Order: sequence, then C-alpha cells, then structure tokens
Amino acid sequence: MMSITLRRICTLAFLCATLLFSLASIAKAQDYSHLVILNDSIDIKYFGADTYITEIHEEDLNANTIYLRHKNNLKGKLSNQKTINLNNHTPTTWIGFTVQNNSSEKEWILNFGDVSDGRLALIKEMVIMDMEGADNKVIVDTKSTNKNYQNLKNTAVTIELEKGKQHFLLIKLKYSGAFPNTITPSLMTQSYYLSTLQPGHFFSNVFTIFMLIAAGVVLAISLTHKAYYYTIFSAYILLQSAVFHTIQQNFYSEFSIIPDIIFLISITAIFTKWLASQAFYLNTDLDDRSMMALVVNGALIMIGFIASLFISDNYIYAKMLITFLPILLSTFIGIALACVLALTSRRADSYLLIGAWTALALALLSLLAIGLGFLKASAFNTNLYWISISTQVVIFIIAIYYKTKLDIEEDDLKKAREKRAEASMARLQQAKENSDQARLLRVIERERELMTELREREILRTEEMRKAKTAADQANNAKSAFLAVVSHEVRTPMNGIMGMIRLLKNTQMTKEQNEYLQSMETSGDTMLALLNDILDFEKIESGNMELENIEFNMPKLVQDVIILMTGHASEKSISLLADVDSNFPAKLKGDPTRLRQVILNLVSNAIKFTEQGSVTVKLEHRSSTDAEGKEHFHITCSVIDTGIGIAKEAQNSLFTPFTQAESSTTRKYGGTGLGLTICRRLIDAMHGEIKVTSTEGEGSTFSFTLHTEGQTNSSQSSEPSEDKKDTQQESISPMKIMVLEDNEINQRVLKGFLEKEGHDVVLRASAEDALEVCHVKQFDVILSDINLGGMDGLTFTKNLRLSPSKKIASTPVIALSGNVASEDKKACFDANINGFLPKPIDPETLNAMLLNVQNNEFEQEIILPEHINHDEEETPFTKEAQDKKDKAASSTETSEKTSGPTLPISLKEFEEDFDSFSDLSSAENEYKPRPPKSVDERPEIINSLKENQETITLQQASSEDEYVPVKPDSSLEPVIETPENTNAPIEPIPTIVDHEINNDFQAIDPDFLEMVAGSLPTDQVRDLVDSCTEKSNEIIAELAEMLETADANALYEKSHELKGMCANFGMTLLAEISGKAEKLARDGNKETAIEEIKKLADANELTKTEIERWLETF
Repeated sequence: MMSITLRRICTLAFLCATLLFSLASIAKAQDYSHLVILNDSIDIKYFGADTYITEIHEEDLNANTIYLRHKNNLKGKLSNQKTINLNNHTPTTWIGFTVQNNSSEKEWILNFGDVSDGRLALIKEMVIMDMEGADNKVIVDTKSTNKNYQNLKNTAVTIELEKGKQHFLLIKLKYSGAFPNTITPSLMTQSYYLSTLQPGHFFSNVFTIFMLIAAGVVLAISLTHKAYYYTIFSAYILLQSAVFHTIQQNFYSEFSIIPDIIFLISITAIFTKWLASQAFYLNTDLDDRSMMALVVNGALIMIGFIASLFISDNYIYAKMLITFLPILLSTFIGIALACVLALTSRRADSYLLIGAWTALALALLSLLAIGLGFLKASAFNTNLYWISISTQVVIFIIAIYYKTKLDIEEDDLKKAREKRAEASMARLQQAKENSDQARLLRVIERERELMTELREREILRTEEMRKAKTAADQANNAKSAFLAVVSHEVRTPMNGIMGMIRLLKNTQMTKEQNEYLQSMETSGDTMLALLNDILDFEKIESGNMELENIEFNMPKLVQDVIILMTGHASEKSISLLADVDSNFPAKLKGDPTRLRQVILNLVSNAIKFTEQGSVTVKLEHRSSTDAEGKEHFHITCSVIDTGIGIAKEAQNSLFTPFTQAESSTTRKYGGTGLGLTICRRLIDAMHGEIKVTSTEGEGSTFSFTLHTEGQTNSSQSSEPSEDKKDTQQESISPMKIMVLEDNEINQRVLKGFLEKEGHDVVLRASAEDALEVCHVKQFDVILSDINLGGMDGLTFTKNLRLSPSKKIASTPVIALSGNVASEDKKACFDANINGFLPKPIDPETLNAMLLNVQNNEFEQEIILPEHINHDEEETPFTKEAQDKKDKAASSTETSEKTSGPTLPISLKEFEEDFDSFSDLSSAENEYKPRPPKSVDERPEIINSLKENQETITLQQASSEDEYVPVKPDSSLEPVIETPENTNAPIEPIPTIVDHEINNDFQAIDPDFLEMVAGSLPTDQVRDLVDSCTEKSNEIIAELAEMLETADANALYEKSHELKGMCANFGMTLLAEISGKAEKLARDGNKETAIEEIKKLADANELTKTEIERWLETF
C-alpha cells in the first residue's frame, strides 16, 4: 500500500516538473523571439520591429515599473515596423527592447535615423537607461541637472554593451509639435557611423541641390521675361528647403518652440505659394476672387496655427487636426480656383496649376494620414511629402514657363489688333468730322430760331413776375394790417383780464388759488408783451414808426433801466452795473422811449442768458464841433454779460425775425424771436448801427452807436437799488409715470402726490414686472426705489438701457432712496440713473425734479450702450415738448429759405424780447414788485425743513449712516460720528420709558406730516395713516419672530423696509431705531442689531399714541 502511494507521488512530481520546464521553455522562446542580436558581421541593425511601446497615461509609471512589467510578460505593444510612429494619445512614450552583443565591439551607436530614413519626430525630452546594467545605468537624461547627455549628437547616442551579455534598454521620448512623430532606430558600429558622416546624407544633398536649382530656374525665368511676380515662388522653394533642413538638424532641442517655428515656416511657405499663384489670375475674371481667397486663406491658416499653440501636447490628434485642416482647406480652395480658371481660359498653364496644387495637397494628406495612423509609417511614406513637394515645384516651373510664353503671344496679338483698330478709328474719325460740319450748320440755324422764341418768352415771364410781386406786396400789406388790427383788438380784452387779476390778488384765496392766479398773470404779461412786439414790428415793416427828437438825459435813462431790472438780476444773484464816461453829455437829442426799449431788451436778454457773474451797461462818447459851432456826439452804448455766449458762425442770422439759435432756446427761455429784430430796426431808423461780439462759453457784448446833438455836462451814475421779484414757476404738463416701489404705503403716498398734479401713474412692486410693462408701454419718467426684493433698482436701470427700442431705453429714471451718502449717489449715477430723490419725499422737490425731466435737464445724462442697435428715434416726453420741437423745426426751415443754412450753435438765445417793457408809457407795462405769496404757505414748515436739512448735511459730512428725518429735540438728538470716534461703538438710543411724554411730539415729525397732508386729500391721509400703522405692526412682528433664526442679511432687509416706510411718513423714532438696526445688520453685527430691534415694540406703541394725538388736531 505504501509503495503504491509513493509511486503515485513520484509520478505527480514528474508531471509537474515536466510542465514547469515546458512553460519555461515557451517563455524563454518568447523572450528570444524579438531579441536584437549583434555580431561582427553586422555594421547596422534596425531594431524598430523588435521594440515594445508603452504609452504613459499615468505620471507614476516610471522606468522600474516598465521593467518589472516587462519581466512579468507585460511588455506593451510590439512595434513590428522598422519605422516607429510615436503619435499616441499621450505625448510621452517608453520604448523597450532587449539586445545581446555577440560582437567584439563594446561601444555601439544608437541612432534614431535622419529624414531620409523616415524620421520626422522632434523630441524635447529623452531618457535612455540600461535596466540590466550596473544600478540601472542612466545613459542619457536630458532633464538631469548634471547635463549627462553630452554624448547625444543630434540623432546619435554612444552606448556601451558588454560582450556576450543581454541588455534591456528603455528609451523615454517626449515629443511636441503637429508633425508626425516618427523615428527609425538602429544600432551601428562607430566605424560605420563615421563613414556615413563623411559624404553627408545622400538624400538630403540631392533634395537641397534640386531645390536650389529650381529656385534659380524660377528666378531666371522671372528676370528674363520681366515677370518679377514669380520671384515669390523662389521664396516658397527656399522656405520648404528650410523646413527640411530644420527637421534634419533638430531631432532634440531644449527649446520646445522649435516645432512651432518649423510649422510657422511651413505656413509662411503656403502663403507665398498663394502669392505666387496670383500671377495666373491677373487680368482675368477671377482676379478679385483670388485676392479675396488669398486674404481668407491667410487668416484661416494663422487662426489654426495660433489655436494650436494653446492646445496641450496631451491632445496630439486635436493639435494635428487644428493645424493641418486649415492648410488642407486652403489647398483645396487653390485647386478649385485653378479648375475654374482652366474651364474659363482653356490654357495649358492653368491645367498645370491644378497639378501643382494637387501635388501640395497630396503631400499634406500623406503627413496627416501618417500622424493619425491611417497610413503605415515607413521611409517611403514619410518621404512622400518631400517627393510631392519636389513634384509640385517641377510642375509649377513648367506652368510659369508656359504662362510667360502664352502671355508674350497674347501681347503680340493684342498689339496687332490695336494697330488695326487705330487705322479703323482714323477712317471713322475723318467721316465723323465731315458729318459734324454739316450737322453744326443745321444746329446753328436751329439755335437762332430758339433764341428768338426764348426772347419772347422772357418778355412774358418778366411781366408775370411784376404782377406777382405787386400781388405779394399787397398781400404783405394786408397781413401787416391784419396783425395790427388783431393785436389792437386783443389788447382791449387783455387789459380787462389783467385788471381783474390784480383785483383778485387783493382778495382772500387759498394757496392753490394764488398759484393759479399767478400763472394767469404770468401768461397775461407774456401775451401783452407779444402783442406789443407784433405792433412794433408791423409799424417798422410798414414804415409807420415815427421817432421823436427831443432832449433827454442818457445816463438817467440807463439808471432807470438798471433800477427796473435789478429785481430780475437779484433773482439770479447777478450783479447789474452801470459804467458811464466822465463828462458824458447831460443832454442829447433823440427818442428816449425807443432807446429805453432797446436798452431794456438788451439788458433783459443779458440777464436771461447769464447764470453767474455780472451784466454791465457801458456808455462812451466822442465829441466834435461843426462849422456852425454846434456840438455833435458819437455815442456808444454797450451791454456786456458773462453768459453762455454765441457761436461765431451763428451770429449772422441773429437779427432775423422770428428766429432763435436753436429750438432748445425757445423751450428753455421762451420768446418769439422779435426782440433783437426790433432793436436793429429802431437803431437803423435812428441812423445808427448795432452789432454783437461774443465768445461761446465766456459771454457777449451787444453795442449800438448813435450820432446826435447834445450838451456836455458831467453826470454820475448811481448804483442801482435792489428790488426782488418772485420767479415764475413753470407749470408741469401731465406725464406718464411709473412708480417702482415694493412698499405699499410708499406706493400710495407717491401715487397721491402725483395724481394730484394730474399725472398718469402706474405702480409696480418688482423690477422684473416693471421691465415687462416697459416693453409694452412708454413712460415719460420712472421713479424707482433702489433696495427692492429680487432685482434692485440699479440692475433694473441697466437692463432698461439694453432695450432694443430707443424710446424705451432712453426713458429717464429717478432714484428713490434713504441712503444719501455720496457713494450711494455715485452708484446710482454709475448705473445710468438720471436723478436722485432722498427719502422722505418732499412734494415740492418731487415736482421740481419732474419739471427738470420735462425740460430734459438731468443730473446725469442718458447714455445708451454703443453696441446696441436701437430701432427707434428718440421722441420728446410730452405732447407739449413735441409741439415745441415741430414748431422749432418749421421755424428753422423758414429761416433756411430766407437767410441761408441753419447754424448749429445756439445763437438765437439772445433774440428773446422782454415785451412787457416795450411800451413804458402804458400803465399795464409799468414795473411793480409782486406781492408776497399767500400766507397759507406755512413758513413754520419751511423753517423745520431747513433745520432738518442742516441735520442731513451734518450727518452726511461725518457719518456713513443713512439719514432718517428727526425733529430737532434734545431728547432725540442724533449721534454724530467724527473722524476721531468712527470706530467707537454705537450708543443705543434711550429706551422708551426714559422719555417723558409731554405736549411735544417725540416719536413723529408733525411738521412733515402736515406737509404731506397739505399735498393729499384728508380722507386719503387718514387711510394712509391707518395702513402705515398696520404695516409697521406687521413688520415689527416679523422682526420679532426672526430674532432667533434669521441671519444678519434677513434682519438688514426687513429693517431697511421698516425704515423707508416710517421715514416717508414722518415716524421719526421708528425710522431712527430701524435705521441703526439696518446699519448694524449690514455690517454683520447681529447681536447689537437684535438689541435695537427689541426696542421697536415700545417705540411703536409711543408712535401710535402720538399719531392719534396728531390726528385729533388735524
């Protein structure tokens, strides 16, 4: 039994040993199947087919790992090709092979091949290691700091292989560039390597000599036939030769830019080929198209090259496609153009051009196919590119030869045709001259007949023009008479109207009635002034103006004018001065009434168009004595201002009737354009001269000269007295207004203010909703809160300006905000917002802002983005503005017909007539100071607002806090931060229980509430008070619930909402506390903000109590 078991065990052991031996034999046979064996009979051994290629997809895959994998029969991909294509998905490749040296040579040359062998690779990093040598000997490492690659000579490396021993060599190659990366590795003896260096590379020498000869042939053809355009092709040949030699001499380079330089030379060569090809399209129908193709292809190739620079070598296939496809597309376009040329010209050179472009396309396709792996890498396939380039050069040279030959033949034929044509033209010219002489005689006879007929027609036309002129004069006289009659007839009821207005002003009326009455008086004065101007103009035009010639005191007349106009100057803070020569004649002869009218008009214009500075009336004189002993004076009166000035080119039409410098002058300053015309006609009637000198932006001087008799006497001019006069407020036309406010109470307050003035109001709570409405309805102005839920007011304005409709994009936007710091306003204006209204909203300030909008006067101009194509023209905001614009346009057209082209700069601003002074003898035109406004204007409210404004200024100058209007009170005096205590902790306001409740209000601003109440109906005020109280209760309750869970940002938003609502309704205590909480929450100081929020409940109770007290007295 034992023996049987032992026999079985021995049998099993024998079988296992046999199996292991067989496996070892198989493995050994496999190892030696691709062994590179060197012996003395071999001078060169190409081992590309015996190498294993491993792509590096992981950074930690090093030489030791590759070697271990090779030992474990994980050898990578077997090349099986003499020429190895390194193009893979990664730019780094390991090549491993086993070599056994059975020769007597120890030192061998490892060569990667030259261009003729099929090598195109450009290496930027190389490592060669003998893994079975001593300590994994590193033969070459280009990244090593000790520069141990000195034995690397271009493509050759000297390695030591011990005799009779196997060596496993690992080569790491990292390549770059878009060319196919192919190598043809070999091992050769040193003697063989040196022998190959002596005569040089045969293929390289043949290619170089061929290209130089070709360049010389092209240059010779160009010089011989004076076709210098073809010399560009010589540059193409030399550039292609430069590419060949650069690849040949730069297998390894420390500079990774070498491949890009090679490719840049290649695309430059392609571009020169396009330039050389242009000669074939000259004087053909394809001339322009070929030039366009040249530009497009050049741009296309450069874009592809630049794009390839930004593609990593890790994406080698993408880099090759981005680089080669534009060049291939360019060659196909060249083939297409050459085919079209061949079809149209049917010449041999055009067919040869097709062949040249096709050869270039074949060369490029061969490179791309090898690089992408579609074509096997071999010496022949890689050299197919250079063979195709050489073929292309030969074909192109033949094409150049045929083209020059055919061009010479065509030139000879063209010259022969031109000679025959010149002979034919000479015969035709002789026949034409004979025919022209006969025709000329007939024409002269016909012209005599026409001249007689034209003379008769001219006599009839002259008679018709005389009759038309007579009719026009009669019509003009009738028009003047009609104007005079109408003006006189209208003056009678106007005098009655103005009288009744003055009587009404002495009765008791409300403030609103006083304002209506003031507007009526202003309109009546304007109407009377217009009538006076029309009457004067009609008198002057009809020649019925009679001038007096009486003695008068000129300095006294000027002094009267200054006294009369001092009130107007004082309203604008302008100095009104008189400058009279010493010894100015005390008595002159003339018409003092008309002179006063002229001076008044000039002074009025000067004041109207001067915003700051002074207006001076200057009198100068020169005297002379005639033969009879009478003394005569040359008087010069000048009105000098520091106003807006007039452009020099606009001064020519300054005295044209019914003309203003531009339509904006009429809209801004008013007037009919008759004032200066009347002044000039009056001075002309006095045999004087009036003129203007002006510099735009510096001021103007209007002066007139008179020659008159008089008497010398010194006269002193007195200083004018100041008499102030209230300015007339321009009325606001009804406007379409959108109010963008997310607080319901603020919405209702603003709606009440605006609807009382007759405006059409649309309310919106969100910016997104407002933008949708703006796309379907146009508004004259938008009033927008800044801090909105969702999209804020700044973003809303920026989106509005991007509207494709110019009308919508140019809608003015006015900001409503309680944040009044300078940086807040700057942020609004940077967002292209056009005005800023601080909260709480003052009705008078709101109306003033709307008036500025109506007059197109903004704090910040409307700027539309330049890249947006707006499809509409800008239109005025109101119908009144449109009517003024149309009227101005009509006036401009009339002016162009009568006095030349319209002038671009505002010169007509000085043509305003101050008509109320045109007839100083009339009682209705005498200057009287206006009575003060109604006593119902609540001066105590104005004083309170001034105090509040001072508080605002102080807070803005010293703190970044938003302003909340607080009635000046010692118990609620605001904390003022100075630069010294900016970082000090914020002092909490006194608690409610610390305030002693007395007859004075502590939690509200009654003056502000009264101002609001004066602008709204009583029932609406009470309704707003109730709604505001309910809303404040709701917000305070929400804040109480948020104290434990909400973040600082949520507390900030809710506190901001409460502050804005309370500030807009005079609830000063709540506004102050919520304002402090808002700032603390915004700065991230949540705990301190919560302490402030806890005070809101007591403050709310006190506020409601005081509001109830105020309502009882309201």
